[in-house]
Amino acid sequence: MWPDVENPPGPCIMTTELTHRAPQIQIGDDNLTVTNDKGYRMAKASHGVVEGAWYYEGTLVNSQGAVRMGWSQISGDLQGPCGLDHYSYSFRSDPPTRFHRSIGHSYGSKFQVGDTLGVLIYLPPPTDEQFEDLLNRRFILGRDRRYVSFNYTSTRDPHDPMDSDPASPEEVLPEVPDSAIAYYLNGRPLGTAFTNLYLGKYYPTVSCYMGAQIRLNFGPDFKYPPPAHWRGVPVESLQMCPPENYLQESQPAEH
Repeated sequence: MWPDVENPPGPCIMTTELTHRAPQIQIGDDNLTVTNDKGYRMAKASHGVVEGAWYYEGTLVNSQGAVRMGWSQISGDLQGPCGLDHYSYSFRSDPPTRFHRSIGHSYGSKFQVGDTLGVLIYLPPPTDEQFEDLLNRRFILGRDRRYVSFNYTSTRDPHDPMDSDPASPEEVLPEVPDSAIAYYLNGRPLGTAFTNLYLGKYYPTVSCYMGAQIRLNFGPDFKYPPPAHWRGVPVESLQMCPPENYLQESQPAEH
């Protein structure tokens, strides 16, 4: 597993940081348009979230290849599609399929050139135990501190998702009850795609295949605004996500 990093100052964009983007991915001058010439690769936005309801959208620019949109932790493999491993969840444009741990299920409707896909994530407040887990995953920048991977004791074969039984009750990462990811096609709800997500900090993530191009919008002005609330929690744009908001260390959830 790789350490989580703090959100940078400034607006949420598609960043070129090596921790967030495969080198094959091309990002436009607007820092919002993403494409890739060949096989699936992955790019993550600059800002991630650990709590609350958050939304972004993407508009398909051309008819080439395919796109996956979703959410990924920092450890999601950049050299593959979103939804490849335990750390990421995605929806593919064509054929319409939701993916997690390389396992696909038919979901939603095909989205085509000019269509806009909205992506919502809900992460309830962490428990004390979850809070401590998240804090322990952070990268603390200091003298001679290198950004290197570490062994996470609850992780089992994170980079070989096909080597484990997806129906096994043994958890690779702790699950977050009531967490969810849902999608919206041109403002129409497609329903909840994933529930009980693995604990972690999640970044808006896209994967492009064979020339597909997508233009992202992190708000606050959306082409198709999200619902005002999700399970009673206000749905926010990623532009409302301030720097270094990873966790309020003095305020874990009360249970």
